[in-house]
Amino acid sequence: MIFMVVYVPLAIPASYLIDRRGLKVASGSGALLAGVAGVLRGLAGDHFTMVVAATVGAAIAQPLLLAGLVALRLPEPADRPLRQSAVPQRDAV
Repeated sequence: MIFMVVYVPLAIPASYLIDRRGLKVASGSGALLAGVAGVLRGLAGDHFTMVVAATVGAAIAQPLLLAGLVALRLPEPADRPLRQSAVPQRDAV
């Protein structure tokens, strides 16, 4: 549940960070945060507060990683008109 609650408000700022700082910086920071949060969660043991904090850290990293995967699949801005014109349009009259 924590992942869903954190993902929704952070999806747009994560996309903004990818646009402004670049895919490498955003995805790299997301991967680093996810790794640190995973290690902390594994070392937390019986400390519930630490487990929740590490889970929130991993949830913060999730939009950076998922938005980065989406950004990898988007065509370059110069190729967009060509690719959009190559797609048949059903609703065109």
